[in-house]
Amino acid sequence: MILLQIITPNIPCHESTITDWIQAIGAIIAIIGVFVGFYKLYIDGKNKQNQINVLTDLAKESKEQTIHLSAQVDQMIEGNKLQTKYLSLFERTV
Repeated sequence: MILLQIITPNIPCHESTITDWIQAIGAIIAIIGVFVGFYKLYIDGKNKQNQINVLTDLAKESKEQTIHLSAQVDQMIEGNKLQTKYLSLFERTV
């Protein structure tokens, strides 16, 4: 109360009533609630970002696997062409 009079000397001070205390406690609880809410949003955002990173990594791996499988399919097609060619040559000789 003395500090309040020092800071604001022209404003008259009144005695605190129970409703003033209830309002002050409510304001403190609200502020704590806001900080807890922001913290939970921050943690949730971090978890979502980690999930997005994992999905991005999986997509990259899938793309690389598709490239390797495509190369293997191309090699198998070439191998089949060669086998067909050798089979036709073999049939001519027999």
